[in-house]
Amino acid sequence: MTSHRSIEDPSVFTIFQSKQILCVAFSLLIFGLVSCNSKQINPSDTIPPIVQEKYSNSFEELSSLIDRSEKRLTENFQRKKVLMYRSQKYENLFHRRVDLEIRRKIDEGFEDRLLNFEQKNILLSRCGELYTLWEKQRKQLTIKRFQLGFNH
Repeated sequence: MTSHRSIEDPSVFTIFQSKQILCVAFSLLIFGLVSCNSKQINPSDTIPPIVQEKYSNSFEELSSLIDRSEKRLTENFQRKKVLMYRSQKYENLFHRRVDLEIRRKIDEGFEDRLLNFEQKNILLSRCGELYTLWEKQRKQLTIKRFQLGFNH
């Protein structure tokens, strides 16, 4: 007589089912670890480029900086608005006011006599436009967050 277990033996099915369950559980574990590869947010990613770069605070460079900041603010808003809808934490992280740092640089340029009074006023009025854009985007985020029910 052979000691082979028959298919009718219930212990054969439980061993087979246990192996299947272990394979599925292991596959889900591996899939979960691979798919949850979250990126750490680097503080330098969220700092506006104004703070990171050095400028001589001349009229041309500050004007160019305002142009680039406006473009970056618009692009960043379009790219990350869905994320910012979900949480105000992300809004504060990815949608910061850049006009404040530019205003500080304008004041430094005026104090260093790289800017005259007229240039200072022109740049400050452009900073006002930059603030208006930021405020308009912020308002859109708040309204959309309220409409979607994410107002925490």
